Amino acid sequence: FTMGDAVIILIQDPSSVVKYRTTWQLRLMGPPAVYDTIYINEDSIVVDTTFLEEPIPPQPGDIYYLCTTKPFRGNWLDAEGDTLGGDVFNFTVKAEFCSKEKAKAELDRIAVVPNPYVVAAPWEPFSPYQFGRGERKIDFIHLPQKCTIRIYTVRGNLVKTIEHESRMKDGAESWNLVSKDGMDIAYGLYIYHIDAPDVGEKISKFAVIK
Repeated sequence: FTMGDAVIILIQDPSSVVKYRTTWQLRLMGPPAVYDTIYINEDSIVVDTTFLEEPIPPQPGDIYYLCTTKPFRGNWLDAEGDTLGGDVFNFTVKAEFCSKEKAKAELDRIAVVPNPYVVAAPWEPFSPYQFGRGERKIDFIHLPQKCTIRIYTVRGNLVKTIEHESRMKDGAESWNLVSKDGMDIAYGLYIYHIDAPDVGEKISKFAVIK
C-alpha cells in the first residue's frame, strides 16, 4: 500500500444493474504530524520540525481488522442464490511484485539515445553562457528498476560505471560523456554492458562522432 490508498467496500444490491454498489472507503494514513514544541517565554514559541512519530507501512502478512457497530441485514442472496444471514465483506489485496520473466524480456528494449551521438547536434540544450556549447549527454532508456551500467572502449578498457536504481520499471539514466577519470571521452565506438541482478544482462554499443 501507499499512504492514502483506498480500499473500496462493495455490497450486493439486486436493484443495481451490476448487482453491487459502493459503500465506504478505507484509507491507510500515517500518524498526524507531531512536532517537538519548545516554549522560550510566554510570547515566543520555537517549533522543531522533526517528527516524533514515523509512519509504519503495512508489511506482507499483516492482518487488517475492521470492526463496525452497523446492524446486520438479513435475506441477502449470494452468487449461488443462497440466503446469507447478514452482511458479508470479501476483499483481496495483492502484494507488489516484479515478474523476472517479463523483466528479462524487457532487456531487449534497452537502448542508447541518441545513437550515434553527434557533436553539437541541434537537439542539445543551448549553453547558458554567451559562448561554448550546451550540456553533452546520452540517455540509457527502458532500464529495469535496478542495474549497473558499465561502459567500455572497444579494447575493453572501463570508461565509466553507473549505478541505476529507481522505482520505475521503465526508467532512464543520463551520462554526461565524462569518464571515471573526469575526462571528456574521445570520438569512437563504445560498448555498454547492463547487469540487472536476478534478471539478466545486455551488451550493445553506441558511437560518438563529429
